[in-house]
Amino acid sequence: MSKINLDSRQFSQIIPKAPIRVSTYAILTQAENSQKYVVSHGGTGKILNIDQHCFQWLTDGAKGPEIKSIPKNTLTELIKTGILTTDTPEQEKDNVKRFISSYFESMHKSDSRAITVVLSYDCNFRCTYCTQRHTQLKGDNHLSLAMSDEVMDSCLDFIAKSKTKSVTLFGGEPLMPYKDHIERVNRFFAGIERIGGIQVSIISNGYSWREYENIFRSGLISDIQVTIDGPPSVHNSRRIMKGGGDTFNSIMSNVEWALEAGVAISARINVDHENVSELSTITKIFEEKGLYKFKNFASYTAVVQSNGY
Repeated sequence: MSKINLDSRQFSQIIPKAPIRVSTYAILTQAENSQKYVVSHGGTGKILNIDQHCFQWLTDGAKGPEIKSIPKNTLTELIKTGILTTDTPEQEKDNVKRFISSYFESMHKSDSRAITVVLSYDCNFRCTYCTQRHTQLKGDNHLSLAMSDEVMDSCLDFIAKSKTKSVTLFGGEPLMPYKDHIERVNRFFAGIERIGGIQVSIISNGYSWREYENIFRSGLISDIQVTIDGPPSVHNSRRIMKGGGDTFNSIMSNVEWALEAGVAISARINVDHENVSELSTITKIFEEKGLYKFKNFASYTAVVQSNGY
């Protein structure tokens, strides 16, 4: 990226060629009844904590001499995440179009398949907004259905014959703490290891990871997505244990443990009107726990939509 000198030399190494503007995809949010501010990028899901001065500067279109009072590290992150950009709105739209076209073109040319494996419909959580509530309402007899050894062998054979390099493990909850399920997951990963050359991505609630330490340290996991919906009081009211019980502290402890084991973690924050004001609080918790210091950690937001229940 080309650089120019502005009025202050302090920023000459980080500010790109003028004119610079706030991205069309920037979302500025102030928490209700507080002085907490965040800005997120609607295209990448990146979230940044900012102060009131920076919030107002971005709200005003990043214009004026106030840029000199914005901390250098904040400017760097605003540029890195694309919240500040030199692209015109039309160029941003064109970039998105090119990305989508490139993605579908590569999918069309590739012989590889995107494979998602569900070992069980069951889950040890009962989240208030779960998109699989229709499955839970069918009762325990339905939830207890799990992949048999015969079906798993066929599944692994299909994976081996495909040209895929990655598999997604989904559920229900794919990493439940029950003995029979732990054995099922271990059997699946043993099969993946025999095939070779495949990485497994997991979508998990993050509660029972310590039961799978051998898998977390196997090198077979590419990344895990885990949902953390806010500070403890908010998260624990939404992502609830089956039978009741808090989940926040166990999940956060497991995230730190997994990051130290070298596993890439993506923290998804499901956002709706109930918790949007807490975005800055949860990202601050991530910062205080040092999660952003790990190169294999990222957080992003996703909008919660009604599941009809």
